[in-house]
Amino acid sequence: MLSLYRFVLLNLLLHFGCPTAGEGLQREEEIPGGPFGRRGWRKEMRQDAETRPLERDRWRNAVGVLDFGRYTVRKNSSYLVLAPTIARPDSVYKFLVGVLKAEMPVRVRASLSSAGGEEIGQDIQLILPGEMKTMLIKLPQATMTTLGEGSALLKVEGREGNRLVFRNITHIATVTRFLSVLVEMNRPIYNGKQKVQFRVVLLKRDLTPYDGPVDVFVLLCFIVFGKSEKGVCAKYDLLDPGYVMRRWVSRFPNIGIVQLSFSIPGLPKPGWWRIKVVAGRQVDEQPFLVTKFFPRAFEVNVEMPFYTAASEEAVRGRFLAVFKTYMPVSGNASVVLYKKSPLSLPDSAFTEVARKDYHIVNGWHNFSFPTDLLTDETTTDLRQVEAMVKVNVHNIFEGSTLSGRTRTRFVSDQVRVAFVGPDSFVFKPGMPLSGVVTVKHEDLAPLEEVRLQGSHLTLRASVTLASGARTDLPQIVVRPKAITASSSAHLLRRWTYGNASENVYFPQMEDFFHLASTATYRRSGMLRFTISVPKEASSLQLSAVYKDAKGSASATASGVRTHSRTQRYLHVTSSTVTARVGEFAIFHVRANFRMEKFQYLVMAKGVMVYSATEELSTVGTNVVWTVSLTVSREMCPRFTVVVIHVAQDGELMTDSVHIAVSLQSLKASVTLNQRKDHTKRSVEAAMIAPPGAVLAVSCLRRASFVLQPSSRVTWSRLLRTALVMEPHPRSVHHARLRPREGQRAEHLETLSAENTAASKLTSLHFSGLSLAMDAALDSPAGTGNCDGQLGFLECGDGSCYRQLEVCDGRAHCLNGADEADCLTIDNVLREDSSSDRQEEVYRIKHRSYWRTLFDMKNGDWCYYQQNFGHKPFQRAELAVPNAPSTWVVESFVIHPTLGFSVLEAVRYDSTPPLFMSLEATPVCRRGEQVSVRVHLRNALPRKMSVLVVVEGSAHHRFINVEEGGRVSHFRPRLSSGDHQHLVVVEGGGWTQVMFPLAVMKQSGKVTVTIRALTQVGSDTRSVTVQVQPEGASVRKHTSVLLDLKSRATVYEFLDLPVDESPVISKSIFRRYVYGSPKAKVTLSGDVFGPTSPDMTLNFQTAFKGRKLKSTDGIAFNFGSTVWTLHYLRLTNQLDVTKAKKAFEFLNAQLAGLFTRYRDGAFRMWKASTPSVWMTAWVLSVLLPAQLEEWENLVYIEPRLINTAIAFILENQQEDGSFKEPFTNVTLDHKMSSKRRSWPESDGEEASIPLTALVTTVLHEASPTLVAEIHSKAITAREKAIRYLEQSLESVWEPYELAITAYALTLVNSQGKETAAKMLEGQARVAVMPLKRCIRYLEQSLESVWEPYELAITAYALTLVNSQGKETAAKMLEGQARVADGKIHWSKKAIESNVRRAEDSQHSFLLPKEPQEWDSYAVEATSYALMVFLMREGITGRQEAIVEWLTSVRDWNRAFSSSVDTVVALRALAEYSYRARLRDVTALRVRMTATSFPDAKTNISIGRESLSLMRSVPIVRPWGHVNLVAEGAGQAVAQLEVSWGVDLERYLKRPARKYFDLEVTETYPHFRNKTLITTTACARWVAEDVSSTSHAAMLEIDMASGYILPQPNANAAVKRNRKTFPELVNSLSTADKIFWQFQFVPSKQRQCFSFSARRRFPVANLTAIRSATIFELFAPEHFESVVINVTSLAALDVCEVCASYQCPYCPFYSGRGCLAPSLPAVVLLAVSAVLALQTRVLQDL
Repeated sequence: MLSLYRFVLLNLLLHFGCPTAGEGLQREEEIPGGPFGRRGWRKEMRQDAETRPLERDRWRNAVGVLDFGRYTVRKNSSYLVLAPTIARPDSVYKFLVGVLKAEMPVRVRASLSSAGGEEIGQDIQLILPGEMKTMLIKLPQATMTTLGEGSALLKVEGREGNRLVFRNITHIATVTRFLSVLVEMNRPIYNGKQKVQFRVVLLKRDLTPYDGPVDVFVLLCFIVFGKSEKGVCAKYDLLDPGYVMRRWVSRFPNIGIVQLSFSIPGLPKPGWWRIKVVAGRQVDEQPFLVTKFFPRAFEVNVEMPFYTAASEEAVRGRFLAVFKTYMPVSGNASVVLYKKSPLSLPDSAFTEVARKDYHIVNGWHNFSFPTDLLTDETTTDLRQVEAMVKVNVHNIFEGSTLSGRTRTRFVSDQVRVAFVGPDSFVFKPGMPLSGVVTVKHEDLAPLEEVRLQGSHLTLRASVTLASGARTDLPQIVVRPKAITASSSAHLLRRWTYGNASENVYFPQMEDFFHLASTATYRRSGMLRFTISVPKEASSLQLSAVYKDAKGSASATASGVRTHSRTQRYLHVTSSTVTARVGEFAIFHVRANFRMEKFQYLVMAKGVMVYSATEELSTVGTNVVWTVSLTVSREMCPRFTVVVIHVAQDGELMTDSVHIAVSLQSLKASVTLNQRKDHTKRSVEAAMIAPPGAVLAVSCLRRASFVLQPSSRVTWSRLLRTALVMEPHPRSVHHARLRPREGQRAEHLETLSAENTAASKLTSLHFSGLSLAMDAALDSPAGTGNCDGQLGFLECGDGSCYRQLEVCDGRAHCLNGADEADCLTIDNVLREDSSSDRQEEVYRIKHRSYWRTLFDMKNGDWCYYQQNFGHKPFQRAELAVPNAPSTWVVESFVIHPTLGFSVLEAVRYDSTPPLFMSLEATPVCRRGEQVSVRVHLRNALPRKMSVLVVVEGSAHHRFINVEEGGRVSHFRPRLSSGDHQHLVVVEGGGWTQVMFPLAVMKQSGKVTVTIRALTQVGSDTRSVTVQVQPEGASVRKHTSVLLDLKSRATVYEFLDLPVDESPVISKSIFRRYVYGSPKAKVTLSGDVFGPTSPDMTLNFQTAFKGRKLKSTDGIAFNFGSTVWTLHYLRLTNQLDVTKAKKAFEFLNAQLAGLFTRYRDGAFRMWKASTPSVWMTAWVLSVLLPAQLEEWENLVYIEPRLINTAIAFILENQQEDGSFKEPFTNVTLDHKMSSKRRSWPESDGEEASIPLTALVTTVLHEASPTLVAEIHSKAITAREKAIRYLEQSLESVWEPYELAITAYALTLVNSQGKETAAKMLEGQARVAVMPLKRCIRYLEQSLESVWEPYELAITAYALTLVNSQGKETAAKMLEGQARVADGKIHWSKKAIESNVRRAEDSQHSFLLPKEPQEWDSYAVEATSYALMVFLMREGITGRQEAIVEWLTSVRDWNRAFSSSVDTVVALRALAEYSYRARLRDVTALRVRMTATSFPDAKTNISIGRESLSLMRSVPIVRPWGHVNLVAEGAGQAVAQLEVSWGVDLERYLKRPARKYFDLEVTETYPHFRNKTLITTTACARWVAEDVSSTSHAAMLEIDMASGYILPQPNANAAVKRNRKTFPELVNSLSTADKIFWQFQFVPSKQRQCFSFSARRRFPVANLTAIRSATIFELFAPEHFESVVINVTSLAALDVCEVCASYQCPYCPFYSGRGCLAPSLPAVVLLAVSAVLALQTRVLQDL
C-alpha cells in the first residue's frame, strides 16, 4: 500500500507540478557546469554527479517507471509505450502500447492533456497479454492552435480490473507547423509603382490542398545597419517583426491557392519586404526585394558567368547596349576590369585592374581579360577574388554615355567526393551496409555528364576484426563507359554463354547488381553501394577515389558497430530506392537471433501513419523476412519503417530504415501551341489536368529566371518545406545539386538510407519516437542519463535537448547534434545568413539592374490560373507581349485528392517574325513638329521588304523634306492621308525610320497609328502624344455655392476673363497665344466638392499635373482619399464593394509614407531631419482611417502609431509646448516658434499651432496606444492643454486662435467657450465706405493678432474637452471676419469672388485673385468651422463659413495647398454629415455660354451620385457662362479658365513680391542644341513676413523632347549642394522638372544648374516657357517668369534629324515619294489583301 501511495503521489506531482518546456530549460541551465553539462538529467543523476563520480553502469539501462523519485531497473518488462515525440495540429496522434506480461487482459486508458491540465483527447483499449495495439487521439486544429508550441502530457494507465498495473506520464512536444506553405511571386525583384501578384500554396501533410482560413500580411523591415548598392540591405535587426503594410484576414484558399495582389508606391522604401502567412499558429514568411529603378534612354547589358573556374585562363563575357525598343545602340565602348579581395569587403573596395576600348560597337560584343591580372603578391588564391567588369557605352548620335556592370566569383574546378550521411556509418556485424557516394564540383554544381561517363570511381572498404586484424573487402569499381558493357542484355549474354575473348573484359557478377546504380552515377554523379560486413568486424573504413582526364579526388569515411551488449542485432533494409504513391515499398528484416514476430511502425513527418505485427512463419538466424506496404500520400517525401522486438528476457531490439518517396504523382501538362498565330501576338496554352484540379501558370524572362529567386514553386522548395516537419533532420539523407548558371532549378533529392544511430534509444529518437517501458534498454557508456519523461532526448555525448530545440539556431548539445543537417528555409536576411540566402543576394547583385528585370508592363502576360471542371482539357489564349525575348513558363497543379505536382518548365520565344516598336515624345505643345521613331527587326534569316504606312488623321500631317534636305521650320510642306515608305531589313537585322509629323490639334491627345506590311505578315502599333497649349500658362478659377435650401431658383453669371481675340489694336504684342484658351465648368452636389468614380484623390489630379516627391504629397493623397471616403460613408453614398480601388490606393500610399519613416519619426525628404510637425501631421491623416469596419481593407498597425507618438513625446518642453528640435526654419510658416510673454513661459520660444496639432493627435490616438505610451501620452496631453489654456491670453492671430479653439473644443476643455468668444470678437463687417477708415486699424493690429494659432488651439481644446475650450471659442468668435454674409479667419481680410455689375444689370462673378494669406485663411477657417460644429451643430454661422470656403477654392478638387485642403475636406465632411442635405437634394442646372448661345446643357443632380463630378467644356472660352439652378439642395459650381501668354507682363501675379527668380538656358555643345543647360537663381525678398521662406518648390517647364533622367536629377541635387545648400529634392517628368527646397534664404541670390538632353526629335519648338517658384504650404506666395528660347523655335526637322528624308542624318533612307515599280506595286497589292483579310499568311 505504501508503494502504491508513493506511486500515486509522484504522478500527481508530475500532473500538477511538472515544469513546462521553458521552465524546465531555465531550471536546468541554473545547474553548475554551464548551459550543457547535466541539463536534462534525472534528478538522481545530477545529485550523484555533484557528490561522487558518476556511476554510469548503474543508470545506463534505466528508462521507465519512476518510483518516488528513483528509477527501478527490471530484467523483465511488463509494458511498453512507443509514442511520437511531437503532436501536430489537424492530425491523429497515434502511439503504440504493448502489454508484455500480465495475468489477464489490461484495460489501457490514454489521454493527452495540456500542461495546464486541460484534456485534449483520450482513447481506451483492451490489450491482451503479449499484444501491442495502436491507440489514437484526435488533435483538433483549434485546440492545438490554442496550445501553440510547448508541451503536452501523454498519460497512459493500465489496469487489470481495479488493480493498477502501470502508469506513465511523458512530455510530448506540441508544434504549430502542420502545412507545407509556398509563396510564389510574379517577379524576382520589384520597382516602384509596380503591382505585386503572388500565390500562397498551402498543402497538408499528404500534399492535398488545405481548405481552412489563412491570414496574409505584407511586412516591411526597417532597422537597417548597413546597405549595399541598389538598395539591397545587408544587415537587419533579427528582433524587428516588421511593420504591416497590407493584410488580408481569413482568406479561404481556392483548392489550396490564395492568390492576392497589391501595389507598391511610386517611391517605396528600398529593402527586403516580406509576405507573412499565418495558418492557425503556423507562421511562414517569404522575403522579396523592393528597389527604385529609373529606366534610361538606353541601357547597357553586361553578361558574365556567375562563377568562373579558377583554372580558366581568362575572364570572359559580352555586352550589349539597347534602346527601350530593344534596338542595339551604335557607339564606342570602354570596358574596365575591377577586383576586390577578400570577398567580404564592401563594393567600395573594388579597384581598377585593366581597361579596353572598343570603337563602333553595334550589337553583342565579346570581351576577355587574362586572369593573371587579378593575382599579385598579396592575392594568390582566385577563390578569394571577385571580379567586376564595368562597360561604358557612348551613344555617338545622342552624345550620351551610360554604363552597366556585372561580376563573377571564382570557384575551384576540383571535384568533391563525399559519402552521404553522418560522419560515421553504423553497421551491424554480419549484415549488409548500404550507402551513397556523390561526385560533384566543390560549389555543388553537377559534373558534366560527358565527364562522368569517362570517369573512374573506385570504392574500397576494409574492416578491423575483434582480434585486431585488418581485412579488405571486395572493391566496387565504376569504369569509364567506353570500356564497359553498354547494356544489361549484353552483359547477360556474355556471362551466360561465356563466348567472350580473352582480350575483352569479362564482367563480374556484381556488375549486374550495380548496373542500375552505375547508370545513375553516370547521369547524376551519385552511386549507391552495398557491402557485406563480416561478423567479427569491430570497425569499418571506407574510401572513394575518383579519376578522370582532368584530375582526381577522394573521400574517406569510417564506420562504428551498433551498440549491443548481448551481440543481438536486428537489421532493416529496403530494396525500394524511391517509392511512389500507390505502389508498394519493400523492406527486409534480418536478425542474428531467433524471433517469432516483430512489430513495425511507419513514421512520416513525426506522425505515426501505420503499425502492425508481423508473425513469422519461418524462424531462424539466417532468414530474411520481406514485408511490403502500400505507400500513401502522407508518407511523402520520406517515411521511416521502425521495427521493434522484445526478447523473452526483456531486452528491446530495434532498427529502422528511411525510404524516399517520389513527389511526382499527378499527371498534368502545359503546352504552348503557336501554330494558330504565326505572328506571335498570341499563343494558345493547352492544359491537361485531372477534373477538379486547379492549374497555375507563371513565367519569367530567361535573364530573370537564371537568378533562381527563392520565390518560385519548385520541387526543391516543396521538399524543403516538407522536410522541415521531420522531427530530426539528422536522419534525412539528401543529395543537392545547384547549377552554376541557373539554367535549371536547384535539384534536391531525398535518399533512402539505413539507420545511422549507434544505439537503440537514439535510433528511436531519430525516428521521432519516445520510449517508456520498465525493461532494460542497452545504451552506450555516457548515455541514458536524459529524462525522457520530461521530454529530454539524447545528444549521444551525455548532454540532452528537447524536441522543440531541434534546428532552432542554438546549440543545446555539446556535439551540436540538435543543429546538425538542418534543412530549414531562411526567411529573414541577416549578416550570418545561410549560404542559400547569400547565394540569392549575390545573384541579384550579379549585374546592374535592367529594365526587363522588373517588366512593368509585359511580365504578367502568362500569369494565369485555371480551374478544371468535369473536363480534363482546357485551352486559354494568352496575349504575347511585343518583345523579342525568351521566356521560361512554369506551372503547378493541385487536386483535392490527388495532391500536388510541379510541371516541367517550358521555354517560349516571343520574338515575332517582324518586330516593330514606336517611340515619340510623350508631351508636346501646340504647333510643334514631332517625330515618330519606328524600329523594325527582321527575325528571319533572309532580308525582308517592309512597307511602313503612317495612317492619315485630322490631328496630324506628314512633313515633306525638299531636295537637299531643305525644309522650313515654320511653314513646311505638309501632306495629309496615308504615307507609305518602303524599307529593306536584313536577316536578323534592325532598321530605324523617322516620320516627321505636324500636330494640328490645339490641345488634347493625338494618336499616331503605323502599320508595317511584309510578305509574311503585318503589324500595327500606335503611340500617343499629349498636346499642351502654347506659351506660359495662366489659370483662373471661380467657385460659387448654388444654395437652394430656401429658394427655388438661383442665377449666377460667371465671367470668362479671356477676350474673343488675342489681337491688341496697333500693337505687335498679343493678349494670349492663339488656340491656347481652355475653359470648363464643373458641377457637384453638396458642399464637399466633386468626387471621382474611383473615390480617390491624389496630388497630381487635385493640382493639375503638379507632382510632389515628398512626404506631404503622400500624406495629402492618403488624407484627401480618407476624408472623401468618410464623406461618402457619412452621407450614405459609399458602396464598399465599389471602393476597392480606393482602399488599394490607400494601402499603396500607406506604404509610401514609410519611405521616409524611421525610429518613430517622419521626414519631409530623405535628406531632411526628423520633424515633429510632419510626424504629427501624418498621424492626423492616418488616425481617421482606423475605422472598425475598414480594418480589413486598410490596416494601420498600432505599433506605428505608438512609435510615432513616442517620438513626439520626446520633444515636449517643460511648459507643455512642442517645437521642432532640429531646425529653426519650419516647413510651414504657421508652425513657427515664437517667444511668449506670460509669466510661466520664461520667455522660451514655442509653437502654439504645433502644440495644438499634437494635442489633437494625442487625443485621437489614445485608443490605439499601449499601456506605457498611453500613460505618457495622457500626461503630455494634459500639460499641452494647460499650455494652450494659458496661451489664450496672448493668441490673437486668427489661425492660431482657430486651431486652438478647435483643439479645446475637441477635447471638451473648459476654455472652449472663451476661445469661441474670441473668434466672435474678431468679427469685421466689411462696409465699403468704411474701408479706408479702418485700414489703419487693421494694419496696426496685424502684428498682435494670430487667428490661425487661436483656431487650431480652440479646436484642440474643444476636442479634448479642456476647461479652456469656452475661452478659446469666445476668442475665436472675436476674431471672425464677416464680408458679404461670409465668415472667415485670417490675418487680413480675404476677398472671395468679386462681382462686377454692367449695363445689362447682370452681376458677373469674377475669378478669385491670389491674396497674401489664402492657404492660411482656408486652414484657420476650417478649424474654426469644426469648433463651431462641435459646439453648435448647424446654424447660420456655419453656413456662412461654408459659403466662404466654397468661394475660395483654387482648384476643382482642392483649395490652395495640400495641408489646408485636407483640413478643409475634413471640416466639410463633418458639415455635410450634420446638414443631411442628400435626402432633400434634387436640383437641375441649365448652362449656356454667350460665345455659343445655341448650345444649352442641362445637368441634373439628385441623391444618386450626388457628389460625382460633372464637367462641361466651353468650346469658345470667352464672354461669360450663365447658370440657372432650380430645385432643392446645394451644389458647388466651378469655372476654370486657362490660356497661354508670351509676355511676362500678362503672367499671373501674386498679391506682393515674395521671390526673386531668374531662369536662363544655354547650349554649350552640339550645333543643333542637343544639350540644354539651365541655371536657376532664387532669393526670398519678403523679409517682413519671415526672414526666409519656408518649404518651397520651383517648377520649370521642359522643352518638348528633352529629358532629364531622374538619376541625373538626383545627382544634380547633390552636385548643387555647395551653391544651393537648401536644395533637397527633385522630380523629373516629361514636361516639367520640380525642385524642392528646405527654404529659400533672403541674404543673397543662390543658383543651381542642370542639363537636359534631347531624347525625341521635336522641331519648331515653342519659344515661350515658364518657371514658377512658390511656398509649398502657401502657394499664394509665388513668383513666375517667362523663359524665352527663340533659338530653339528656329530648329527644323532636319536640324534635329526628325525625318528619314534628311540626307545628312544617320538614319537617312530615301525621300518620301516612291517611284512606281513592279516590286512596290506587287507589295502594295499583297498588303491590300492582307489588310482586307485582317490576318497574316500562314506559311512562313
